[in-house]
Amino acid sequence: MLGVVILNYKNYDDTINCVKSFCDCGYSKNYKFYIIDNNSPNDSFVKLKEVFENNENIVLIKSEVNGGYSAGNNIGLKMAVADGCDVMLLSNSDVAFSYGAVETMEKSLFSDENCGIVGPKVFDGQGNIQNRNKRILTPKIFLLKRKGFEWLDFKKRVKKYGYYDYDYSYPLKVEGMVSGCCFMIKAKVLEEIGYLDEGVFLYHEEDILGAKLRKNGYYALLNPNAEIVHLEGKSTGGLNAFLRFNTLYSGLYYLWKYTETKKLTFNFVFFISKLMFALKAITSKEYRKYYKKLKTEVRNLKKCSK
Repeated sequence: MLGVVILNYKNYDDTINCVKSFCDCGYSKNYKFYIIDNNSPNDSFVKLKEVFENNENIVLIKSEVNGGYSAGNNIGLKMAVADGCDVMLLSNSDVAFSYGAVETMEKSLFSDENCGIVGPKVFDGQGNIQNRNKRILTPKIFLLKRKGFEWLDFKKRVKKYGYYDYDYSYPLKVEGMVSGCCFMIKAKVLEEIGYLDEGVFLYHEEDILGAKLRKNGYYALLNPNAEIVHLEGKSTGGLNAFLRFNTLYSGLYYLWKYTETKKLTFNFVFFISKLMFALKAITSKEYRKYYKKLKTEVRNLKKCSK
């Protein structure tokens, strides 16, 4: 049975439309939805309950805390495994499925025992390809992705990291991970890798998940014959101190726990990241708060063994 896990945060209309889109995509096997409201500060759960309460194929869960992307999704994933689902589809709430997309992904997933995850071809709301498939994130790429460092990227490492040269005419074994907005994963793989890492609240979940796959002998596959539309960005809004903190901390967390980055290199990357944050903290009280938090969290992270 397929477990469809959707994490809702404030955007209940998107979630309702996502469920409808799945139901219209032609998937013919048994499935069950696990919709987790991640402690939305609005009436999302009430609205979802009004629409789905009497649907026996939908399990509604309200999390009492917002623990972030990984923690919220893990609630649904663990329930799905306990219910006997052998494959999971993780989807952002703002995703629409093309006809046949889900079955196409499932066929690819079970065509090779070493394939742990399959992702679709992703379009944005304007019909452009949303290329978010990733190679392996290194300390150098992490720094070059920061605003103001682009001019140092002489070898176009960031472009290569993002598979921007891929033409979508054939399936691709990605070195890192497919886009995290929608992917399918085997239940046995989830259990082997220990589910999603709840040590990060937001961002770099794909890099971490890709590292977990590789460590356990699996790979992620992009199948461009499966297509979805992703209307991105409604739940997080514009980049602010909170989001910038999570971008930096989650990347540093990944580098420390999931790569062979040497301590000297890590300390240099952290110094640059901290300096960038400190410059914004000069004129912003909010940035000063998260600057202190960044220093504290990374100090605690470094106490963990490599």
